[in-house]
Amino acid sequence: FKANWSIIKKEYTAVKLIKILIPLFMFFTSNYATAAELSGAEIFMNTCSKCHDPSVNFGDVPVLFGQEAVYIKRSLQAFKSGSRTDHILKMMNGIASKLSDKEIENVSTFLASSNPCDFDLKIDYKRADFKKEFREGKALVQKNSCMHCHGTFHHFAPKLYGQKLSYLKKTMAAFKTKTRVAPIMNRFAAALSDEDIEKMLTYFNAMALMRSCE
Repeated sequence: FKANWSIIKKEYTAVKLIKILIPLFMFFTSNYATAAELSGAEIFMNTCSKCHDPSVNFGDVPVLFGQEAVYIKRSLQAFKSGSRTDHILKMMNGIASKLSDKEIENVSTFLASSNPCDFDLKIDYKRADFKKEFREGKALVQKNSCMHCHGTFHHFAPKLYGQKLSYLKKTMAAFKTKTRVAPIMNRFAAALSDEDIEKMLTYFNAMALMRSCE
């Protein structure tokens, strides 16, 4: 009986030790994983700033500062899964695939809270046809109810006011040729003339002039 009791005590002690060690192991490993996650600012500086930083002002990539966090998050998740392909530089799928879900959330929050006024967009508002194109573009945007998706809290559509003209042109061309697939936008772009698209994009881009920037 004494021998058996000794074995029981050892097993009991071992079980107690395991019960203590497992939570400790989980605590330290979870803390390590959390520490390994980069902040939104770090991800932007290390990965995104080469193209998306205001000081770089890289031609065809979009302005992301001030976009909705949920929209950026959905876009990065789509790039990561491969359900959306990068029609600009062909790089976003590979970049997004290296980010954890938490890092995607972090960088989305960072970009949404960043100031779009940091971008100094060059808008040639003094050219001869600018005012005419702007007015006609505004009328077309209103006629086609573009702001129903692009001017409200809409997780599937980006804000377009003050977006880069070169990016807008390249993206609308991609929608028109179905290089970028989004059924509503594919149908919409196909129904518009190149001239009307030009006017609408002039309006969207030039709305950067309406920002209240200090």
